[in-house]
Amino acid sequence: MASDAFIFQGADFTPESFHSRIECENPNNDLSRFKGYIEHSGEVRVGLHSSNLLLRSCTIRNTETVVGIVVYAGETT
Repeated sequence: MASDAFIFQGADFTPESFHSRIECENPNNDLSRFKGYIEHSGEVRVGLHSSNLLLRSCTIRNTETVVGIVVYAGETT
């Protein structure tokens, strides 16, 4: 599902222009739960939850463009 978090960035998103902050809970074993938020300039917060989370090895189809952010990369990344 698309997240409202990137509507503020516009259609021409570039990583260099991303100046928001992401805060979320620590990794856990419950794959159905993910809570956090993305805070844009001006103190605008947009919630992040399991509905806008993709897990490792997911395949996205029939989509022209995808913008994503890695939140948990692990200690060896």
